[in-house]
Amino acid sequence: TVEQVTSGIEDILRKPTAINAARIALRQTYWHLDQLNGFLKSDIHRSDHLCLWVVASHCAWAIEQALTYSLHSQGKPVPPGHNLRLRYDSYKPGERYFPDIIDQLYLFNHWSRFPLEGNAEYNARSIILSKPRLPKLLLKMVQYTEEKDTKNPDLNDMITNTCTLLQEVLGLSPKEVEKKSKVPLISIDKIEHAQVTQIIQQLNTTITTLPADTRRADKLKQARSSLQLLNEVLDNFTSATTPQQLNSSVVCTLNLLQHAISEILSYHLLSNGRVLDGKHEISDFAAQLGINTGDVGEIFHKFSQKGRYPVNCPAKGEAAKLVDECEVLCKSPPIEDGCTPVSSTADSFGWKLQNAGTTPEKIRERLEVVVSKSCEFLSQSLKK
Repeated sequence: TVEQVTSGIEDILRKPTAINAARIALRQTYWHLDQLNGFLKSDIHRSDHLCLWVVASHCAWAIEQALTYSLHSQGKPVPPGHNLRLRYDSYKPGERYFPDIIDQLYLFNHWSRFPLEGNAEYNARSIILSKPRLPKLLLKMVQYTEEKDTKNPDLNDMITNTCTLLQEVLGLSPKEVEKKSKVPLISIDKIEHAQVTQIIQQLNTTITTLPADTRRADKLKQARSSLQLLNEVLDNFTSATTPQQLNSSVVCTLNLLQHAISEILSYHLLSNGRVLDGKHEISDFAAQLGINTGDVGEIFHKFSQKGRYPVNCPAKGEAAKLVDECEVLCKSPPIEDGCTPVSSTADSFGWKLQNAGTTPEKIRERLEVVVSKSCEFLSQSLKK
């Protein structure tokens, strides 16, 4: 189970060691599993689209970081990029076949955010391969983004296979999960988000004016998909009854907002005849467009990185602070405990989780401001 793996990781994190790249990767593995647990422990009904996006994303990122931990621990180089096949091949070279979970998720870091572009890349291969095999999860994400009916694969199998692989990669032995002290229950108010629906309507109107199957239309459809998921997360925001569930909802909200803003700015770049350079930060798009993103640019400073790799990230915006403060509420084991600094710059390797007075309601209030300012920016951007 996810809890067995996280319990095993906690045992490793408690051992005195230096703060280094391996330990950071292990802490991020733990964080993604904790996010997944927060999502799974809610008993409310969620759409198949949201379930696939959350579960597959955190499974893929947890595997990526676990493989990174193993490679760093062995002194092996870590391949650039996020392709899980390449990373697994470095971890266990010479294997004839990849584990099924690697084949299933190997590019989900990309497919979760850019499914229509992933689909176009596979279709381009038809010039060489008469029948390129479209990965099942990519096909599902494409169908959801195009608003077509589809059904998920068995996500329980995905979670089980992920945990099995993580136990192997991290060298964990099966163990009984220790009973933890009772988690304090929380109660939070809803977040006003009527603007999200209005922006989706604006996107639908703009999409109908564009030629079908163009990259510009794809960017707006991917933004729309993120906002549809965001609507669902915010509709159910009050269902969070533990800090862990709140943590998962906050991180989902911020990642979806950041992606929707980035996709709409990408659309404007393409409309201006500019070439996309593969960067994903809002500040990068703003620099290329020559615009001032104001509060939104500051809020999401380096959040494309922070939302996936939170431990060793120099992000300074409000979104990053909310991620850190949610982690304080969860009381997850800080990586600084029992660690020996490796250099005078060790502070840059630690996850500083210090903010006295953090409460669930304060986090909700600040997140509502982030949602409001982001929606205002998105609405204005679509009017241009």
